[in-house]
Amino acid sequence: MKKENSTMDLWAEVQLEVSKLIPKSSFETWILPATGKITDENVFVVKAANDFSRDWIVERYEKLIRNILKEITGQEINIVVTSPVNALDKYLDMDIENVVEDSQDEKSGDKEKKFRAYIKWMRLKRGFTLSQVADRLGISTNYVSQLERGERKVTDELVVNFAELYNIDEDVLFWMSGNIPLKVRELILNDRNLQEALSCLHKSRQ
Repeated sequence: MKKENSTMDLWAEVQLEVSKLIPKSSFETWILPATGKITDENVFVVKAANDFSRDWIVERYEKLIRNILKEITGQEINIVVTSPVNALDKYLDMDIENVVEDSQDEKSGDKEKKFRAYIKWMRLKRGFTLSQVADRLGISTNYVSQLERGERKVTDELVVNFAELYNIDEDVLFWMSGNIPLKVRELILNDRNLQEALSCLHKSRQ
């Protein structure tokens, strides 16, 4: 596929074909307001108008869009449906190390925002769909979507699984999520002196 003809022109072609196959009202509500572009990793990113529209497109039209892209380009193209997220667009153009550096000196709540933007960034970078990540983690597609939107708190087990899936440092991902790394927790549980020191520190801050 030629990159110079693969951004807005390609999306316009996709929209035209979709408009022939679904009701006009549905097209104008869900597909027309969305934008589409190809990334350097040859992933086609459809950005819906909002989170609800994104979920609707994923549920009803993602497969249709993928098939149309294949007809137009003659090749299989990974498709990711997303929606506006404060930090996500910036993270798409950043290296992993810069994302980690950018999340330093943040409060816990801010870290959680960075974490969910980070796991979504990693998914887009790898060209994974929500369902592909869900299958690999052994959870539902809706669960992955909720994690990326910050509607569910990530568990220790999922932090480990995300680290394995994306082949990144487990401790870094724990730190970004605001959870205590398993190694540190085990160290605390096995060190009575450390437990007493932390208890004294906690009391001194009350």
